[in-house]
Amino acid sequence: MFKIRNPWGAEKYTGQYNDDDTIWDSWDADLLTQVGYVDADDGSFFLDAATYHAEFESTSIHVDTTNMKQSYFLVTNDDTARTA
Repeated sequence: MFKIRNPWGAEKYTGQYNDDDTIWDSWDADLLTQVGYVDADDGSFFLDAATYHAEFESTSIHVDTTNMKQSYFLVTNDDTARTA
């Protein structure tokens, strides 16, 4: 499952897992919170892995690290202990 956000911030996706899909009714509130589901026209939608790989040739990812804690950064070849 992939959570995708349209960079223009508006939704037009109408396939499975769109905001109006009744599949969300079968998920409990805790699981909906964990995946970040919000029923709003916020540009975010979900795709299952098979649909994602069938529909997208490539993906661009922008990571804004402004408010990220150190524990989120990849550190290689570092023997020091780090805590979040």
